[in-house]
Amino acid sequence: MQMVGLVIVDEVHLLGAEEGHTLEVVVSSLRRTAPTSLRFLGLATALANAGDLAAWLGVAPEGLFAFMPSARPVPLECHMQGYPSRFYSPRMASMNRPAYVAIQTHAQSRPAIVFVSSRRQTRATAMDIISHAVADDKPRAFLHMTEAEVEDTLYSVRDPVLAHCLQFGIGLLHAGLALPDQRLVARLHTEGKIQVLITTPGMAWAALPPAHLVIIKGTELSDPVTGRYVDYPLTDILQMLGRAGQLGTDTQGIAVVMVYDPKKSYYKKCLYEPLPVESCLQQHLASYLLAEVASGAIQGCQDAIDWLSWTFLARRLLQNPSYYDLRGTDQAQVDRFLSSLVERAAQELREAGLVAARGRGGIQRLPPAGPCARHGLLPRGIPRLLQALPSARSVEDVLAIVSGAAEFDALPVRFNEDKLNLQLAKAVRWPPRGARMDDPHTKAGLLLQAGLEGVAMPISDYNADKRVVLDTAARLLQAMGELLSLQGGQVLDATLSCALLGQCLAEGRWHDQGKGPSALPADVLRGRTSEAATRRQENGHAPRGGRGSGKAPAAPLAVVVEAEWATRGADEGSPTACRTISISISTRHPEGEVALSAGQVGSSTGPKAHWLVIVGDLESRTVHGMQSVGMGARQSSTTVQLAVPSQHQQVDVFVLNRDRLGQQLHLQC
Repeated sequence: MQMVGLVIVDEVHLLGAEEGHTLEVVVSSLRRTAPTSLRFLGLATALANAGDLAAWLGVAPEGLFAFMPSARPVPLECHMQGYPSRFYSPRMASMNRPAYVAIQTHAQSRPAIVFVSSRRQTRATAMDIISHAVADDKPRAFLHMTEAEVEDTLYSVRDPVLAHCLQFGIGLLHAGLALPDQRLVARLHTEGKIQVLITTPGMAWAALPPAHLVIIKGTELSDPVTGRYVDYPLTDILQMLGRAGQLGTDTQGIAVVMVYDPKKSYYKKCLYEPLPVESCLQQHLASYLLAEVASGAIQGCQDAIDWLSWTFLARRLLQNPSYYDLRGTDQAQVDRFLSSLVERAAQELREAGLVAARGRGGIQRLPPAGPCARHGLLPRGIPRLLQALPSARSVEDVLAIVSGAAEFDALPVRFNEDKLNLQLAKAVRWPPRGARMDDPHTKAGLLLQAGLEGVAMPISDYNADKRVVLDTAARLLQAMGELLSLQGGQVLDATLSCALLGQCLAEGRWHDQGKGPSALPADVLRGRTSEAATRRQENGHAPRGGRGSGKAPAAPLAVVVEAEWATRGADEGSPTACRTISISISTRHPEGEVALSAGQVGSSTGPKAHWLVIVGDLESRTVHGMQSVGMGARQSSTTVQLAVPSQHQQVDVFVLNRDRLGQQLHLQC
């Protein structure tokens, strides 16, 4: 940080959005720990409380420049249309004809963007607009390509619905499309080859080029958690309106906002007045308190209150006390309020087994706090995770635990997707037994298995959901392995199963699927030393307490294991005495063997490899220790040291490449 002189924070008004708490904590931590010479530059839409944001960023009054909403690079003409239908689907359908008319009236031959609430609505809206164009005998009104160009374009399109719409000059853009399709649609719209782009609000935050006309078709979306339709955040609406007007081309941008009629006056007021921004950190405080406690930055309640004083939340308390349920604005009441916030968050962490009370007002981190904070686990789901993990005996058990994690509570299950989940359950290895098909955890388990088996998704929406599930599952498995190592005891089966499923996710296939050897021998997972490991010992590769080497099945790999017994902290005969085992992983190959080719995991010229070393006892199914270590692209060896109770004269060592199935060893020392 000593080399950083300026921090630019774009879209500061996102503090009030759904994920704004992350931005607030990052900027607050920077201000708290950075040198006083560090400058902050914040960029935002027109704000009603810009002064509070400036003070939070440490900007002096003379450095604040506030503008009215009408101050835009391209002036905006906004039309507000109200629709009376109380029910969502009929109301959305009634907006399609007016959207088509608005494009014909305001855009003419210039580009237009239509924002709709969901990926499914992009398809429904496109089909209706095409129908209206065909009915008007102008089916190609929005297409500005020759037939040859259309044919060349459609050749590379993967999504069949998108391919159909492109023939009429209408593009679809949402996160469910494959990335090549997304890039193609954005390019065609930018080049003017298709006139109409139908997309979702989330894409307004991406690098979406502006258009002459922007239509916001409805201001509500389905919330999968509550099962209700909720209003768009105002920040999203402002961002969508910001796409109207092409700088250097248009003298005026045009926006048409279609809303539920009773909300028309509300949106008129919000869109023509500066936007107030409030903090949403209060609801997510426990997760950030855990991260600070785990790092050692907070060791007591007073430290936590001091940390909170740097946040935007603390600054807005006095300005808008009723919003935060603050009873009074004198300093004593503010202090009591902050103390109660910290105490509630600390209590949540204590109930999760992550921290403990220490003395008067002290907060002591417990061992699970490190892995949970490091991998961003939600505190509310950790007790369930810690309770279920030790009983896992197979990959199937671990997969059930992962899919049941709190991280998937908000995975969207849209209308009629329970039928799609039932269809998907027939194609996976372990169909859920007795589970509800509209449960987000059921969907997570199905998508996780489908990703490993290469099952085609029933609709394009599932592709984006699958990416989220696979990324989250990889993070969960790393945390679960570390938590099992801390718990100790008879958790070898669960630890090896977590490692194996992690390898499967990295390779995108099951451990028993594909060519060649792929995983730890099944007899190791069942509790018996494999014949291959026994042969290695008989050939002198792994003598007890000495030096051993072996080869991973997928590629030649020399692994050296050294056992150095040293008493730590107690007499040799004491039950608390420990010995240290040193495991050295090397990519230097025995003479006569072919080295790993360039680009393979673990080679001196390949990418970084991540190794997992587990020391345990197959007979008792216990784990003595585990450590993850990375080996750089130019690094040929690394060493791991783990403590082993001295009463164990023989240990089983498992060395696994976390990113590659087939690169693992099981040795006895």
